[in-house]
Amino acid sequence: MDTVSTFSWLHISDLHAGMKDASHLWPQIRTQILKDLRRHLVEHGAIDLVVFSGDLTQMAKDEEFAAVLSDLREFWAVFSEYEICPKLVVVPGNHDLTRPAADCSLLMAVENFRKRSSVRDSLIKDDGSEYRKELNAAFSNYEDFIIDLENSEIPLATTSRGIFPGDCAGVMEVNGLRVGIVGLSSAWSHLEQGDFKGKLEFSDLQVSAAVGGDIEKWSYANNFNLLVTHHPKDWLNQDALKDFKNEVSPLGRFDAHLFGHMHELSTRSYGFGGQQVTREYQAASLFGSERDSNGTITRRHGFSIAKIDAERGYLSVWPRKADLISAGGWRVNIDFVELPDGGDVAESPIKLRELAFSSKKKTFRV
Repeated sequence: MDTVSTFSWLHISDLHAGMKDASHLWPQIRTQILKDLRRHLVEHGAIDLVVFSGDLTQMAKDEEFAAVLSDLREFWAVFSEYEICPKLVVVPGNHDLTRPAADCSLLMAVENFRKRSSVRDSLIKDDGSEYRKELNAAFSNYEDFIIDLENSEIPLATTSRGIFPGDCAGVMEVNGLRVGIVGLSSAWSHLEQGDFKGKLEFSDLQVSAAVGGDIEKWSYANNFNLLVTHHPKDWLNQDALKDFKNEVSPLGRFDAHLFGHMHELSTRSYGFGGQQVTREYQAASLFGSERDSNGTITRRHGFSIAKIDAERGYLSVWPRKADLISAGGWRVNIDFVELPDGGDVAESPIKLRELAFSSKKKTFRV
């Protein structure tokens, strides 16, 4: 299959490895997902990147992260059948940290992040502060997992780290396209249980630190830029959201924002002057099991695959979900809710960025 000027990614999220009384249910779903992935690879070609947007585990235990690594190896075993080896980008979710004690100083630091500059500076810049020590301790098992990934056969797409555990960035060059990837932790302030929608903190310094300097030069040196977080942006507090929209992800900097947390697949697009400039892709839960107000357990399983075709000037998205079938068991099918016009794929026109601040002058005008 022709792969000239294409770039494809698989977006997964919210595995919740270690979920109570659910581990025996995951193998059937995993088998069906891998079966559907094989079908896609045969019909639509290689996948270049896997995006895992957080909540890998349920309680951030070492054994849960070990189970995640084992599952990822099963994915890469399937990829190897087709002689491909995609890279991986991963960010932590609010279930991927060890919750700190109720009286720890870190909680006070997060609460006063915008009220006291000395507290903010200590949390961001001072590795010797108690705030930083407690933050690093909360994410220590996640960071150990990243080290295990670095020592595994699964290649990471990110090559630099940022100011908070989970912040990362990298650039991929695939089929003549240069793709920038930034992963930012939105979980560093989601340290306790409860409803934190509209309450989370975020620092505008995270994005520049992740890329090691000038985010504008970095972004315009790429044809296409991906931003990955765990939470959607509406989980940030009002001031953090303002910083995020104006300084971290202004229109035109990132072409797609990928996240999870909500357990349901959803796609949104934003534009300016009649032209689409950024898209938001909310991932379904890879393994979601929740109890509603009546005590009934509902399960949701899904993922999506996307592909940029620069020559055609289109971005294609294949939304997938697992359903119970009448004969018994689960099968992965088209998520028709995301495809109101029918078919199995959603296509939209896309214009890739001309390269700037780079010695590489090849561009794609679509």
